[in-house]
Amino acid sequence: MSIYVRLKELRQETGLSQEDFATSIGLKRPNYAQIEGGKQYPTLETIKQIVRIYNKTYDWLIDGKEIAPNVAPIVAPNDKIEDSKTSFHAPKIITMSQGKENILFVPVKAAAGYLNGYGDPEYIESLTAYKLPGFESGSFRMFEVNGHSMVPTLKSRDRIIGKWCEIQDIKDSYVHVLVTRNDGVVVKRVLNRLKKDGVLILKSDGNRYEYPDMIVDPDEVIECWSGVGKISRDLSGPADLYSRIDDLEGRLAIVDDVKKRMADLERLLKTK
Repeated sequence: MSIYVRLKELRQETGLSQEDFATSIGLKRPNYAQIEGGKQYPTLETIKQIVRIYNKTYDWLIDGKEIAPNVAPIVAPNDKIEDSKTSFHAPKIITMSQGKENILFVPVKAAAGYLNGYGDPEYIESLTAYKLPGFESGSFRMFEVNGHSMVPTLKSRDRIIGKWCEIQDIKDSYVHVLVTRNDGVVVKRVLNRLKKDGVLILKSDGNRYEYPDMIVDPDEVIECWSGVGKISRDLSGPADLYSRIDDLEGRLAIVDDVKKRMADLERLLKTK
């Protein structure tokens, strides 16, 4: 059972409408409806409000565990999907600013450390955090791309912005960032074959012979971020297309030159 279902059950147990429940925790109904519908993850501040006002524990709200209420609160959301094959965790640490979650940037040099420190508050706090317009609702990470396997969609040193998603919600052929136990941070186009074959197939946009498909067991995946945007300093045109256009223009220039020479030759012959 997910956090969204527990929130709905809690609201129904109290006999409150979405409007009244939202007001009690300092939200507007449309925002709360997005959370209860599973379209938006509650912020840390919202979780704190629910726990305080309705006398629930963090562990119950996040993981569904019934434990003593004096247990120390966890650092941040850790929503778990109750499926042994696709057991998955939401980001353990988030950073807040004025009630909104910041976007943490994971550069190439920090990618190896992220694999070991994604759940360490001190490590997360060491990462640079950004606020970008249009990325206020949800949990986001920004990863620096390393290598050329995703060219032309993503080039080396581009930055891909990912929104946290549950592993079974991966959309076929969309670009995702997967934090994996064996391969570290991987940016690939993903085919979701969990229901059919119990695996994820990771594909590159680059040369398929140079970058073959990867087959990943869901147990290897620590975090999953669905690509929702990118930041790039490379504004060059598609190399192959422009190369062909340049070649065509060159050939046309040669043809024009030949035509001009033939016209000059014809004029010269007429004068004789």
